[in-house]
Amino acid sequence: MSSIHCKFCSSPLPLNSLICTHCKQRNPISPLYSNTKPLEEESLVCVECHTDTMHFVDLGDYVESLSAKQCSKCSGIFISFELLEKAIMHYGLKRTKIPSKIGTPKEKKRNKDNLYPCPICKRTMKRFVYKISSSVIIDKCEAHGVWLNHGELKTLIEWKQDFKRFKEKEKSEELYQKYGLKKNKSKYTYQRENSTRIDRFFEWLMGV
Repeated sequence: MSSIHCKFCSSPLPLNSLICTHCKQRNPISPLYSNTKPLEEESLVCVECHTDTMHFVDLGDYVESLSAKQCSKCSGIFISFELLEKAIMHYGLKRTKIPSKIGTPKEKKRNKDNLYPCPICKRTMKRFVYKISSSVIIDKCEAHGVWLNHGELKTLIEWKQDFKRFKEKEKSEELYQKYGLKKNKSKYTYQRENSTRIDRFFEWLMGV
């Protein structure tokens, strides 16, 4: 068996230990699992089409990366739950354009009778609706990540964008009611109820 070396000073590590006796640094990877491949290099079986065609991809854009394992046949993705939440918040609230690499939904939907096993630990994943109002069903492994069929990630981002627009509209309507404003026929003009012509003239000058 070949010796395992410290990631910092390259000194041999003691057997079954993470801490180097030379530099006293704790190594980020346990030597007990040094022979296992990282997730990016592992060959995972797709839970939808059951083929060994999943590969590591970046579904993000030039601003924000979005790392996931994607099946090259059915385009389903397996992604960590934390990264999924971050992607929905980033592209749903901060950006208006969704990356083209996040594909549009297909007509084919998951079989609701069959539960998916986690592609890593092979345990049956928990199936539930993400945030209820999104109506998107996801399968989640508590230890490793979430499975999304092709296009479901885009559906979740579009749902978040619609929710943002609804909140902005609701807030603007509350402001109009609070200050006694009503929307006029003009697209850009607002006038106060029971205002005189002089009031409306000065409101027009001030751009109200």
